[in-house]
Amino acid sequence: MRKELLMTKAESVKLKAVMERHKSLIPKIQETLVKTECYWKCYSYGDDLIPIFEFIDDLRNRSVKELFSGNSEQTEEHIEKQDKVLNQLENKRKMVMDFISKGEKLMEDPNCPKFLEGHVKKLKEAWE
Repeated sequence: MRKELLMTKAESVKLKAVMERHKSLIPKIQETLVKTECYWKCYSYGDDLIPIFEFIDDLRNRSVKELFSGNSEQTEEHIEKQDKVLNQLENKRKMVMDFISKGEKLMEDPNCPKFLEGHVKKLKEAWE
C-alpha cells in the first residue's frame, strides 16, 4: 500500500510538471499562430498578384507596339485598340487600388514579412 501511495504521488508530481510545461508553452503557441496566419495572408497576397501582373504586362505590351500605319484606316484601328486597352485598365483600376490597400493594411502588422513591402511597391510601380 505504501509503495502504491508513493507511486501515485510521484505520478502526480510528474503530471503537475507536464501541466506546468503545457501552460508555459501556450503563450508561445499563440504567438506562433498569429505569425503563421500573417505569413499565410502575405504569401496568399503574393500568389494573387501573379494574374494582376500578367494582366498589366499584357496590356503594356499591347500598348507599346510600334506601329507604322500606311493609311487612315490602319490608324483608326490602332486608336480603337488603344481605347480598348485604356478601357480595360480603367475597369481594373478599383480592383488594383483595393489590392494595394490590402497590401498596405497587411504591412501594418508587426509580424509582416519583409517581402510584402516589395510586392506592394512593385504593384504600385507597375500600375503607374
